[in-house]
Amino acid sequence: MQVELRAREIPHTGLQLNANYTWAHSIDNATSFFNDSAFDFNGNFGFGNPYNPGASRANSSNDIRHRFALNYSWAIPWTHGYKGLAGQILDGWNLTGIYTAQTGGAFSVYENFGAFNDQCSASVANSCYPVITGALPGQDGKTIVGPNRVVLYNFQNSLTDLGTFCNNDPICTQQNYFFQPAGLFLPRNTFRTPGYWNFDSAVLKNFKLPPEGMNLQFRAEFFNIFNHSNLYADPNTNNLAGGAVLARRGVPPSHELYGVPFDRRNIQLGLRLQF
Repeated sequence: MQVELRAREIPHTGLQLNANYTWAHSIDNATSFFNDSAFDFNGNFGFGNPYNPGASRANSSNDIRHRFALNYSWAIPWTHGYKGLAGQILDGWNLTGIYTAQTGGAFSVYENFGAFNDQCSASVANSCYPVITGALPGQDGKTIVGPNRVVLYNFQNSLTDLGTFCNNDPICTQQNYFFQPAGLFLPRNTFRTPGYWNFDSAVLKNFKLPPEGMNLQFRAEFFNIFNHSNLYADPNTNNLAGGAVLARRGVPPSHELYGVPFDRRNIQLGLRLQF
């Protein structure tokens, strides 16, 4: 569902505005068959159980429920009409900006690597989910555990290692005994990453040049103008052994294909000749 408000130009203000809100719910049994998810190790290639793909049906990894975007362009009208040097200085100013905000996506918490006599691992066929033994925790985001690191979810009293229920039974320790999800197993993509927002802005100044139709534009662009650091779930901690999923402020999940980005203000200055 999408709602959009668009004003091409509000009379006598020089303001153009476009705002839209999207509500969506994405459900699947495999978000990707390629290694492009930071939260699914190197095994994001298919279904947990290829003989029963429907068992993996859950919220998609890119299930963004709410998203809002606003962009504007304001040609300041109060300085129009000046001539000569005053016109070159006062006229031709424009302010633009883009604001975006959205809720977080979904991710899974996995069983300990090496569980069940190495039956559980980070590979495609051997990923396992832990057992739910208590109420699932809400999102924290405030408990500090280190420099720039906080607890996002503490599941020590909510999830339990599969081996707890086996008591060294050799049949039980075979992964096929625990095809998932079933019974009290934690479903795929149960947890949510934090929400996100960002605001970019720019100041533009147009200078008219003597040849008709030529224009020199000065641009001062501010990316993340408020230097706001969002909170990002750490994909290296969504394993039962750690007891909690951690989050880092200002450090989005990295991937070998994209490098390591950071939340920081960036300022870019430029000149643009238009003819």
